Amino acid sequence: MSEFYTVTIELNHSFEEQVSSILDLISPESYAYESPFQKDRTLDSRFCLYFDSEEKARQTKKILSPLLEPISPEMILTIAEGDDADWQNEWKKFFQPIPIGEKLIILPAWEEVDAPLDKAVVLIDPGMAFGNGGHATTKGCLVFLEKLIEPNMTILDFGTGSGILAIAAHKLGANYVDAIDNDSVAIEIAAKNCQQNRCEDSIHLMVGESGIIPSRHYDLIVANITADVIMEHFDKLIDQQPKLRHLILSGIIKHKKPALDEYLAQRNIHPSELWHENGWFTYLIKTS
Repeated sequence: MSEFYTVTIELNHSFEEQVSSILDLISPESYAYESPFQKDRTLDSRFCLYFDSEEKARQTKKILSPLLEPISPEMILTIAEGDDADWQNEWKKFFQPIPIGEKLIILPAWEEVDAPLDKAVVLIDPGMAFGNGGHATTKGCLVFLEKLIEPNMTILDFGTGSGILAIAAHKLGANYVDAIDNDSVAIEIAAKNCQQNRCEDSIHLMVGESGIIPSRHYDLIVANITADVIMEHFDKLIDQQPKLRHLILSGIIKHKKPALDEYLAQRNIHPSELWHENGWFTYLIKTS
């Protein structure tokens, strides 16, 4: 049986934002956050980072140690070894049903849960891809999608990850969704999630970056990536989009927000609404 390795960071929950921003920069293959798991301890929370080789785990621990030391010397980093079955069971403990607003509920695909009849149900098994609905960036996008999606809309999900936003858009009434990610593994996971939700015919999955965006007119574009990647691809995202009504930008950590705000202001673009949680921001920009 193949093995996996876990780097665990034990910390006080007050440092979650700073540690999360560091993890965002080093891009571990997959990670989960639990806070607080032991309320009677100073180190009451933890990040678990998952890797498919010991070398990757040890290299990441080596990179993290000097980055975390200035934040809080009390943080504890450990490496543990397990097998695939253990990994599947371990990270699934972090994923519980997540209601979003009045219309949506995100459910783990591996559990039988009685969903409310008045909710649009999205079944997700994120695997090694980003996006289970629990992180502030995904949640912010889902909140805006719930408010904005209308029947027969055409949507672009740029940086689709697990496919959760594309699937949610379809479940909320979008007629057609293009979903792009530069990670082929993420696209494979997104394809499985589309099949699980019986919407594979309505969601077109593609591996690549902004250069492969189809020549299609979108009503809404959502990009849950990072501030730096947003700025890198922004012009191509909105180029030749006369029908575009709404743009949702997410994955914006607090310390990157000023740079993105300045970038958008130079183009005379200003968010019409902000959603934020735990130091992460999601922008809604009305384009018409």
